[in-house]
Amino acid sequence: ADSMDIVFICDVYHHFEYPKTVCQHLKTALREGGRLVMIDFIRDDAVHKSHEPGWILHHVRAGQDVFRAEIESAGFRLLVEPPVQGLAENYCMIFEPIA
Repeated sequence: ADSMDIVFICDVYHHFEYPKTVCQHLKTALREGGRLVMIDFIRDDAVHKSHEPGWILHHVRAGQDVFRAEIESAGFRLLVEPPVQGLAENYCMIFEPIA
């Protein structure tokens, strides 16, 4: 507990079977002032062009709003959604744990 400054989750959050439980453990692991940085796929065929049509809707279990709600329900607050140059099919959200 209280051992990490940053948790970086890139293109894997959509695979979490128990996202709230995982996020609660991550919150416990973060030091005061720590950050959770999450990058995942935009779940939209109109945006996602690197795979065949329909792949993104089948592969990614939910969209950004659902993932944000899951993380927030585990005790995090969204700080910023920065654009990430070169990642046209992804979004980024940065959270801080709520004390």
